[in-house]
Order: sequence, then C-alpha cells, then structure tokens
Amino acid sequence: MLLLDVSNIMYTGASASSSYFGEGSEFKLRSIPYFFQKVAAYYGKDKDMIAVFEKVGKMPALSKSTGYKSGRNRNPLVEWEITALKELLTRIGFPILEVEGQEADYVINNYCRMYGDSQDIYILSADQDLAANVRDGEFTTQMLSYSTVSYNINKSNFKAITGVDYNFMNLHKILLGCKSDKIKPFPQGREIYQAYFSTLESKWRRQFGYQKGTHTSADFEDSYLLPLAEFEQFVEWYRLSKYYDDEGLRELNNRRQLVEGPVFDLPRVFPVNWQAYNDLIASLNMNSACSIKAIRSGMYNKETVDEVIYILRKAQSANLTMFEGQAGELDGLEEVGDIQNILGLLDTGGAL
Repeated sequence: MLLLDVSNIMYTGASASSSYFGEGSEFKLRSIPYFFQKVAAYYGKDKDMIAVFEKVGKMPALSKSTGYKSGRNRNPLVEWEITALKELLTRIGFPILEVEGQEADYVINNYCRMYGDSQDIYILSADQDLAANVRDGEFTTQMLSYSTVSYNINKSNFKAITGVDYNFMNLHKILLGCKSDKIKPFPQGREIYQAYFSTLESKWRRQFGYQKGTHTSADFEDSYLLPLAEFEQFVEWYRLSKYYDDEGLRELNNRRQLVEGPVFDLPRVFPVNWQAYNDLIASLNMNSACSIKAIRSGMYNKETVDEVIYILRKAQSANLTMFEGQAGELDGLEEVGDIQNILGLLDTGGAL
C-alpha cells in the first residue's frame, strides 16, 4: 500500500512550474498536476494507493499558538488546490483517509500501526518524522522519495539520511527537540539520549558476547536497538537513572503525546478505480506523465470537464481551505467566462 501525504506533496508541488487549465484561464495550477505526476510515477511500485488528508480545523488559530507546530506557513493558493483535489478524488472514487481533528502524519502513523504486520507499506512524503514508521522484516515500511536529490529511506540507510539511529526518530525528537515543530530541547536531552543509547549498547555487548572486529553496529541494531526503542523501555531506564524527577517524567509523557499523536482506528477504504482516474486525467488533458497508461490527446469527456471547472471555481470562490472546512455548495454551475477557451484548447489537443 502506498500512502500519499497529500499536503506535503502539494506544498512541494507549489515550487514546480505552473500551468493554466485553458488559455487565458484564471485557473493557474501547480500542485494538482504535480500530485497526479507522483501518482503515475509510483503506480508500478504499488498499485494500491490512499490519499491521506489533514482535517485539523483552522490553521490560522494553530499558527497563532506559541506551542507545538505553531508558525507553520500558509499558502492559500496551494490550499484551494488541495480543497479542489479532494473533491476531484472523491468524485472518481480514489480512496481517501482523513480523521476529524487529526493531522495526516498521525493518520499515517496509525495506518502503519494497524497494518504493518499484514502488508508492505510505502509512504510518499518529505516529512522525515514519518521515518519513525520505517521497519524491516516480513512486511516492510519505507519512505519513498519524490525528489531526484533525495533518497528512499529504509533500514539500511536510515541514519545516513536522517542523522538519527534506526528506529529512534521519536525518542530523538522528544529529547533533542525539533525547530520546525517548535519543540524545545528537553533539559540535558542530548546527554540523556547518549547515555541511554550507551546503556543499550553495553547490555547488548554483555548479552551477545560482543567481539570487536566480528560484531558491527549493524549487528547491534539488528539484535538490540529495535526491541528496546519503545518509549516504555526508555522510561524504565529513565526512572533508575540519575536524571529522573517526577516533573521531568510528566514533561516527557506530554512530549510523547505530541510527537507520536493519539491512537485511533481508521475507516475502511476501497481500491483505486483506475479507469475513472484515467478518465479524469484525459478530461483535464494533462500530459501522459500524469496518466497510468497513455491517453490520446483530445479524448475527453465534456461532462467531466464541466465538473472539473465547477469544482475548481467552487474551491476558489468559497475562500475556504482544507484547514477551514469544506467549500460550501453553490446553487448551480456559475458562468465561467473563459469556458470556450478551455474547451477550444482541449479540442485542439493542447496540454495543461
């Protein structure tokens, strides 16, 4: 299963080249074409995909906070495209996962918790926090790259890319903090982290008869890091360490809740309807890089085109974003002044 971190992908797409949906159109798109390009690019990796959306309430209120994840930059141009994309995907039956009041990374974390023992999971996102879900075994979890200058994250290259020891992403963030999420370092956090890590390695050496030159750091990770990377194991050590105090433990638990997020079950989703997906791509007249299989230029469905125009206009004119709720329903399809230009471009085989 491939989980698409929609907001992350769309914001990355905002730096891509823009295209107009129709000559002279007001609909200047960047993120939507970029999203569809990524879907097509990874179709061969795993044909089962889920688009994971945020559903966290109003971003402005969150941004005014001085706490966790405050100060996030907003881009209304991207946000209206996300609103429109969600509606487009809903209309064609593309599987969507969202949970009221929860961010996409928490949804992804819970998906990995629920299904990590029964299926291979791939995560398309540049949010390295999600690397905490990376695992290796009968069923694996990997983060896939959508940039030519970065790498897929798996167990073997985890530390080289993230700078954090394998499967220690969450604990590293809890103790050492995170600038982007406005988490300050825990008092003596780096010292505590290093002391805990050294304790684990010492136990491993005693248990497995470590011999220098024979055993490697990879052996250590395989044999001891993974089972003791859980937060509860760390707390057991912390209680017996010289660093322990009651207030510190409360703060660590609070940080854990923020970093790992709540535990919740997810609604069932159904497989992608790839025929409906390709029909949408054809009607948008995007280039073949956006489609799962080659499409003939100009082979579009006029009803779908009208629907797309309606959705784009509704998302834009409602002045709402994914952070502020769903765009309100309009009474009917309003006149779009450049509709003839749009249809004319499609008729002549022009590409978005």
